[in-house]
Amino acid sequence: MIKESSQWLDVLRLIEKRLNKPSYDTWFKHTRAVIEGDYWTIIAPNEFARDWLENQHKRLIEDAILETTNSKPHIFIFTEEEASTKNDTYIVAEHQMEKEDVSNSYTDYTDLHENIRTEIIDGVPYMQTAPSRIHQEILSELHRQIANFLVGKECKVYPAPFHVCLNDDSRSVVEPDISIVCDTSKLNEHGCIGSPDMIIEITSPSTARKDKLLKFHKYEEAGVKEYWIIEPQEKIVSVFTLGNQKYGRPNLYSEEDQVKVSILDGLKIDLSMVFTY
Repeated sequence: MIKESSQWLDVLRLIEKRLNKPSYDTWFKHTRAVIEGDYWTIIAPNEFARDWLENQHKRLIEDAILETTNSKPHIFIFTEEEASTKNDTYIVAEHQMEKEDVSNSYTDYTDLHENIRTEIIDGVPYMQTAPSRIHQEILSELHRQIANFLVGKECKVYPAPFHVCLNDDSRSVVEPDISIVCDTSKLNEHGCIGSPDMIIEITSPSTARKDKLLKFHKYEEAGVKEYWIIEPQEKIVSVFTLGNQKYGRPNLYSEEDQVKVSILDGLKIDLSMVFTY
């Protein structure tokens, strides 16, 4: 059984020394942590605090845990409600959380994938549910427009399921909804070894946080040049392009727009054909 640990108090004391008092009191004073081996589940009082810790203070938390325990942590951040229901895409499978030092690799991924759709990020497996009809309509139209443009060109486009082993990192294997690969030397019989030039993710209620936070940072670190996040319910596309090894502010588009693909000169995606539902 996983239990709350007093180690978090030691980490908090270190964090408190590194932040001014208003910041510490606002973001950390009402948190707690559940720890099993190297897996740390940080529990924030509300969604706003959760998102702020994830976006602004996760590196601070990692460094403080590493300094306190001499062990590199796997960190997950939830609200109290999410932690109590275990109903979040970041929740790791129970059988993985019961073991210390669990680290899955590309080999484990291929074994898992024979039975269930799975992604592995930093050695941690994430089970995937079947996509919705609307998700598949969006995916099909995006793939159609891109594939038609790429006929006779060197770049290749692949819809999910398609294995991407990020940056030769066998501990992070993902299945983007759309992957565009222009360096064909990265391709093998299983998928892509290294970062694609462009990735598109179509969010759902169960994947939104993973697409916008966890995958966002992994794609940025891996050097994916262009990353689109599509939100079907709002019919909005956020386009991030890499500059100085970081994604800047996104360009936002709606269903009336035609969106240039920066890595493919001459290609514009007609969103009126994508959001037809």
